[in-house]
Amino acid sequence: MNDIFLWNENIGAVTDRIEASSHTHWMYQFFISLSGTLMIDIENDEINTSAIIVNKQARHEFYGKGKHHLTFLVNPTSEIGRQLASHFEGNESYYLIPEKISRQ
Repeated sequence: MNDIFLWNENIGAVTDRIEASSHTHWMYQFFISLSGTLMIDIENDEINTSAIIVNKQARHEFYGKGKHHLTFLVNPTSEIGRQLASHFEGNESYYLIPEKISRQ
C-alpha cells in the first residue's frame, strides 16, 4: 500500500513499502509507526521507536519490513520546517517524539 500526498512544499506517504539504503537529503523526515515499533539507522546508531524526526543531512537508512507507517519529508524553509529547526539547535541527528505525543 502506498498513499502519497503533498502538503504545500512537503511530501508524505502512508506506506508499508519503503526500503531505503543509507542516504542523506536536505529535508527533515518524520517516521511514525502505525503498527508496532520502527527500526531506523541514523549515523550508524540503530534506533527502535514508534516516532522520530531525522535531521536534514543526517545519514540514515530505513527498512519498513512490511509494517505500516507514515513518513513525511519537510522542507526546512517552510513554516513547519522553521519550527522544527528549534529541535536541532545543537545539530543533533534526530529527535525522538515522545510516545504520548505520537499516539494522540
